[in-house]
Amino acid sequence: MKKARDFRQIARESLKGKWFTAVVAGAIAALLGGASIVSVNVEFNVGASGGKTVVHVNNVPPVVWGIIGAVFLVALAIFAVYFVVSSFIRVGYSKFNLNVVDGENLSVDTLFSYASDWKRTAKAFLWQALYIIGWSCVFIVPGIVAAFSYSMVGYILAEDNTISPKAALMRSAELMMGNKWRLFRLNLSFIGWIILTVLTLGIGNLWLTPYMNAAIGAFYRDITENNIEITE
Repeated sequence: MKKARDFRQIARESLKGKWFTAVVAGAIAALLGGASIVSVNVEFNVGASGGKTVVHVNNVPPVVWGIIGAVFLVALAIFAVYFVVSSFIRVGYSKFNLNVVDGENLSVDTLFSYASDWKRTAKAFLWQALYIIGWSCVFIVPGIVAAFSYSMVGYILAEDNTISPKAALMRSAELMMGNKWRLFRLNLSFIGWIILTVLTLGIGNLWLTPYMNAAIGAFYRDITENNIEITE
């Protein structure tokens, strides 16, 4: 059974001579919401003890409420468009990384190759989000488990253009039975790179994104093409 270091090695070997295209594709995918990047947010909350600030909104003119409502609707529309675009970009980036692992010719155009299938991809990732949020409402751990269970949806959609959104989620959960801990360890094995991205103010993500996603593509190939013994 392959381990995290094996998938990282496959990723490195697959990316030889292809780093430039992979970095460009990864950057575009991340910009359009089709690839996750590592970030660290630090917040400082400073409050004055012994007092409170009260904001009165009783006398706000109706026109202000109208502006607020319009801004909200515009923001909602932008979010909806971004979600749709990011959904087919995620599937396109999954296909791109499978091409990396399979030794195929790489093209940034692959990111947009599922644009015409936007309804199916958007529905799939909407269901994925709802399932993960639903399990997270039970407790944080089930939410994390659900995230790993449905993590292969993008790859499944990329390889099967007839599978329904819900069937893709069920297929992902089936594939990840016994393999969630393996994927967790694979992600954890990149901790050194993740720390490096923080120290470089995010610049390291240009290399981490293609490297990590190529390794996950190799992981997907492993669990779909080989007979994996259930060890979870």
